[in-house]
Amino acid sequence: GLLAPDAFLHVAEESGLIVDIGAWVVGEGCRRLRDWQRRGVSPNLRLSVNLGARELAHPDIVSTVLGAVQSAGIDPSSLCIEVTESTAMADRASGFRALRELSMAGVRVAIDDFGTGYSSLDHLRNMPADVLKIDRSFVQGISPESSDTALVAAALALGRALSMDVVAEGIETEQQATSLRELDCPIGQGYLFARPLPPEELDGLIEAGLSL
Repeated sequence: GLLAPDAFLHVAEESGLIVDIGAWVVGEGCRRLRDWQRRGVSPNLRLSVNLGARELAHPDIVSTVLGAVQSAGIDPSSLCIEVTESTAMADRASGFRALRELSMAGVRVAIDDFGTGYSSLDHLRNMPADVLKIDRSFVQGISPESSDTALVAAALALGRALSMDVVAEGIETEQQATSLRELDCPIGQGYLFARPLPPEELDGLIEAGLSL
C-alpha cells in the first residue's frame, strides 16, 4: 500500500536506493515545474528538493541535477536544493564541492532545519547557500515570553547579515505567523498555508493564482 516517506526512507538510505529515488524526484519535479511555469499563472514558481547525505556524496549528483534542469528546460535558479547542516558536513569535501558547483550553475541552495545540526558560524560562512530555513522546533515554541523567539530573531539577523533569504518552517497557527511577521520574517511554510497535496490538487491552487 501507500507508505509515508518516514516508513521507507531509512531503508532506501541504507541500501543505496535513495540515489535512484532522488534522481527520479529531481527529474519529475523539474518536469512538473516546467509545466506549471508554462501555464503563465506563476512563471516565478520555484521548486525545492531535499538531498540526503548519500545523494550529496554521490559522484554523479551534480550532473544528475543539472541534467534534470536542462532536460526540463527550466531556469536553474527556479530549482532549490535543500540539505541539512549534518548532511552537508557528512562528507564536507565532496558535499561542499557539489553544492558549490550547483550554486555556480545557478541552482539555489538552502540550509534546511537550521539550528538542529552543527550550527557552526565557520561552516555557515563557507557553505555556498542562498537560503536559511529555521527549524520548526523553534517556530513551534515561538511566543512573546519564549526564548525561542529570541533564537528566531537571531537566526533572522544572521541570515540577513549573510545576504541569505530566511524561511520559517513548520508554521501551523495564526499566532505563530503573526509573531514571525512582527519579527520581519519574509517567508514561511507549514500546514497553516497548505498540507502536502497530490499534483492534481496543487494544479488547482496554482491555476487559482494563490500564493503558496
